[in-house]
Amino acid sequence: MAQSLVRLSGLAGILAGPAWFLGYAGFTRLLMPTIGQPGGHVVLGLAGLLSLLALVGLFALDATRVAPLGKGGHALAVVGAACSRLAT
Repeated sequence: MAQSLVRLSGLAGILAGPAWFLGYAGFTRLLMPTIGQPGGHVVLGLAGLLSLLALVGLFALDATRVAPLGKGGHALAVVGAACSRLAT
């Protein structure tokens, strides 16, 4: 189970990079002119969710090797990313 989560989160991280680029650079307007500006927000929302999934998988990979302080820092990163996605 954990191995498949790590692989899925790796794929999510790979897909999140271009999604951030497309969302911020405004390329969604060029690629799909019918959706226009709201399309960029949709792509950025998807990029944030993919990044959140990548963080969870990274924690699943390192959960047995990190100290409690590292686990707490990772939990704060996940909560911060989730809050930033909810705020936008």
